[in-house]
This record gives sequence, C-alpha cells and structure tokens, in this order.
Amino acid sequence: MKKNKVKYDIAVIGGGASGMMAGARAAELGASVVLIEKNSELGKKLLITGGGRCNLTNINITNRELNNLYKKGGKFLYTAFNNFDIHDTINFFKNRGIKIKEENNGRIFPVSNKALDVKITLIELLKKNKVEVLKDTTVINLKMKNEKIKLVKTTKGDIKADKIILCTGGKSYQITGSSGDGFTWSKKFGHKINKLKPSLVPVITKELWVKELQGVSFKDVEVNIYIKGKKRVGERGEIIFTHEGISGPLIYDLSKILRDLNLKQIKLKIDFIPENNFKKLDYILRNKLIKNGKKNYRNVVGEIISDKLVLVILGLLKIDKNRKACEIKKEERKNTIRNLKEMEINIKNLANFDKAVVTAGGIDLKEINPKTLKSKIIKNIYFAGEILDIDGPSGGYNLQVAWSTGYLAGQSAAKQI
Repeated sequence: MKKNKVKYDIAVIGGGASGMMAGARAAELGASVVLIEKNSELGKKLLITGGGRCNLTNINITNRELNNLYKKGGKFLYTAFNNFDIHDTINFFKNRGIKIKEENNGRIFPVSNKALDVKITLIELLKKNKVEVLKDTTVINLKMKNEKIKLVKTTKGDIKADKIILCTGGKSYQITGSSGDGFTWSKKFGHKINKLKPSLVPVITKELWVKELQGVSFKDVEVNIYIKGKKRVGERGEIIFTHEGISGPLIYDLSKILRDLNLKQIKLKIDFIPENNFKKLDYILRNKLIKNGKKNYRNVVGEIISDKLVLVILGLLKIDKNRKACEIKKEERKNTIRNLKEMEINIKNLANFDKAVVTAGGIDLKEINPKTLKSKIIKNIYFAGEILDIDGPSGGYNLQVAWSTGYLAGQSAAKQI
C-alpha cells in the first residue's frame, strides 16, 4: 500500500471472480479502487472451477429461466443480468483475447481449457484500470459509524473508502480462503444470514468398491433417486468416481435435492447405458457372447463399457475375470446387465463445505436493493458473488452470477461517488 494513499473511493474486499469484476468495472468508470485479498494470489478459487478449465457461463441462461435456475434468487437477479448477461460475459472475454467454445449442455469454456488464462485476463484489466491490489492482506474488522463503514482495518494498516463492496464468497472450498468472514461482519451490522449449507457436493458412498473406479468418468449416464424403494427423480449427465464416492456435474445437481432428504431412506441407481433399455442391451451382449465365445467374458463386456467398471461388476457377481464368454450362464448375463442398468449406491453422507462448489444460503436478499446491490441496512456497503443467498446448478450458472453481480455492484458504487 502506498504510504500516502489510504483513502479511496471504493474498497473491494475479496479478490475472487466477483471481486475482480467489481473492481475493474468501478475503476473503468473513474473511481479510485483498492482490492483487498487475504491470499497471496487473486482468483484462487477461479483456478479450480470447471475442473481447472473455468466454466465461464452457460448459454442456456435467459431472463425467462432465472426463476427455474436460481429459485428465490431468480427475480432478484433480473437487473444484474440485464446489465451484464451471458452474451456480455462471452464478449467481455472474447474482446480481451480469450477464445470461447461451447460444450455439452450449453457450458462455455475457454478454448485453451485453462482457468489461468481467465485469471490473467482479469488481473491485466485491473492493472490497466489502475486498481491498487493488496495481496496477503487480511481484513481484521470493519468499523461502522452512523450506519456507514468508516474504516477497514487490515493487517497492513487502516483503509478509508467512501464505498465498500463485499465479495468475500461463501464457505465452500475453504482452502481457497472462503472462511465466511463476510457473513460475520454483515450479521454484526444487522443483516440476516440465511442458513448456510454446502451446495453442489460429491456423494460419499457406503460402497467401498468406488475406490477401484477413482478418476473414471462417464459422460452420459442416468442417475435415479429412490426414496423408500420408489423412484422420485432421474437425471442424465456426467459423473466421475472418487476414492470415497461419486462426483461430477450430474451428482452436484442431484446433491441440491439430496441435502433436504433423509439419506437413510435413499438409494441411487446408476444407468451407465441409458440409450439402450434392458432388453436391447441384453440382446447386444447375448450376440457378442455368441460371436466371441472363446474370448474372456471380461473382454466381451469391455467392448460395451469401461474395463474398470467391468472388473467391479465381475467382482460383485463373483465371476472370475478369466472365465470364457461361452461359460457364462443366462442368470450371470442378466445380472451383468442389471448392474449396468441399475447399479445400486447407498449414501453414507454428502461432502461438507471443504468440497462444496458453492454455498447455499447467505445474506438475505430482502435486505439488498436488487437494482444496485446496495445494502438497505448499511448505507455504503454493496454485495456481490457467493455471499448473496443465491445458488444455481452446476455448469457455469454460479460463475455467471459472480460476473453479473460483480459488474453491477462495481458500477452502482462508482456512480454514487
């Protein structure tokens, strides 16, 4: 921090996606801005989004769909998205040299598949707009007087600013610095914090065989939720096995449903080949066995699905991996198909905040002006990003909230200087 510069128009607390966007936009409009980040680098969480590839946004986000995508937060987001929507996000990065591509289900990524490219682009924009960035700087406290924040006390000295934008994130992926400080300060100053829950999380299973599939992904499977033996929900998408359970975009989205259910009453059933029904798949496997009777059964089934999954299924069915295809009995074939179409998973638990993609809950939206993102309680505070009580599905939806709210908060604060 420059010794002669402790007073700014705007102090942005939090150097994640929303914070960098807020700081860049406010400075672009002529405000003097300081961006305060506790980590040694900006955008630490941004680097791990989209599996390190940075799922920038989703082409399927429209104002008409906001209520379906973000539930109670949908109506609140209208102004933010009108100011900076998915097309603005795409053009924002395109105009700064990031080539964009669309993948399954409307997900937008940089062609390079590198989140680092996105982070560097934002940092260069902050430099261009002369935002002063303070890294390795922890905010110790916010001092309020007459319903305004008068002083930001940090480990590197006191900072004065006319406006404060809180972009401190939620509590998810705490290793990236999301410790929930913003909630503590906001509650202290009178804001209501709706219950915080980990959202978009992996499933931890009772089955130990999942470890044998660690790192194996399936691009198009159907996962069905059964409650007390009755099918309630079924969705298709991508999953990946971990050392203790199942993760991936489809599981993340289903976890939003599972978190409100009694997990003891739940079973998941995975259909690894949803494009073929049981009868069709049995017909395919039967013909393969007839034509390849001298081959190992493992290799024949391996023509249909991942060999690692085949080995797991053979283990569950107690079929020797070296058995010849011609030796397989009808019931063994049927049971193989059953496991390919209805692999049962018993849930031990859902992962906690340390592995959550986003935080559900946060600052009550009724206490924030949706047209400006300014607090209705504290006269000079604005909010953006995950600190808000808004969480959407996986697939770029939550990062778009960060871009849109960060842009609007930075713009609103700068226009009030």
